[in-house]
Amino acid sequence: MIALFFATEQKYDHKSHLPLPDEDGRIFAFQANDRTIELNSTWGTRELPWLDWGKQDHGWETELPFVWNPPRALNERISAQQGAFLVGGVPSLPHGQNSRYRMPGAWQSGNMKTMPAKDVRQVTSVSMFLKSLERRTATNSQAAYTLRIEKAAKPGIREQLADEHGLHHGTVYPDRFGLASYGADIAKVGDHASR
Repeated sequence: MIALFFATEQKYDHKSHLPLPDEDGRIFAFQANDRTIELNSTWGTRELPWLDWGKQDHGWETELPFVWNPPRALNERISAQQGAFLVGGVPSLPHGQNSRYRMPGAWQSGNMKTMPAKDVRQVTSVSMFLKSLERRTATNSQAAYTLRIEKAAKPGIREQLADEHGLHHGTVYPDRFGLASYGADIAKVGDHASR
């Protein structure tokens, strides 16, 4: 529900504070069973764990990212938003290329050239492969999915999230900064409506 809130949230112009027109939203979903990490001697340091962590043994370069659930006491928003972080590494790039990442238009043109490592790292640091909802996937496929939310559906979804789940700006952004930014947006909308 939190992901749905972010995918449908009303956006405001940073200068005028007036609402922006809705655009299509998107939710990403993936299986994270047994992929959670805790702050320990490996993950609780300032070093990059994947440098010497045994890439073959842990599937760091080829599997879905790890999920870190930070302590809720760190920040009001983390608690309110049930926050978690994807701790993704470097997508597997043997010989400076990655066969899973093709140049734009590769499928249409038939030129199946792969993207150079530096270009892949500009696109993503989380290595996951999207599957179709219409196709059945193997139990060990570690499938990831994406769902599009049409812009016309957003107002109704926002209303339903607020009415049925109590998810609105005040509960998702409970800190002072959240209140201040929301107040600025709402005040400007009120000024604009009264003209």
